[in-house]
Amino acid sequence: MTELNRLGAELATASGQLSDARHTASLLGDDPIGSLAGAPGRLGEIGRRLSGQLRQAWSDRIDELGEAHADMDRLAEAVDRAVARYAQAEDHTRHGVGRLHAEEM
Repeated sequence: MTELNRLGAELATASGQLSDARHTASLLGDDPIGSLAGAPGRLGEIGRRLSGQLRQAWSDRIDELGEAHADMDRLAEAVDRAVARYAQAEDHTRHGVGRLHAEEM
C-alpha cells in the first residue's frame, strides 16, 4: 500500500502543478502579433488573422491544461479511494482472523 500512497501523493502533486501551469499560461496571454493588427492594408489583415489564430490556440492550450488538471485530480482521488478500501479490507481481515483464532482457544 505504500506504493499506492506514494502514487496518490505524486498524482496530487502533478495535479497541483498542472493547475499552476494553467494559471501561469492564462497570465501570459499577451499577443505578440497584435501590433500588426493595426497596420494598414494587407499587413494589418494578416496581423489580425494571425492574432486571432494565436489567441484561439493559446486559449485551447489553457483549456487543455485545465482538462488535464481535472483528469489528474480525479485519478489521484481514485487512487486515494483504492488505498482506503485496501486499508479497510486489511482491517476487516485482521479483526476477522483474530476473532477466529480467539474462538479456537
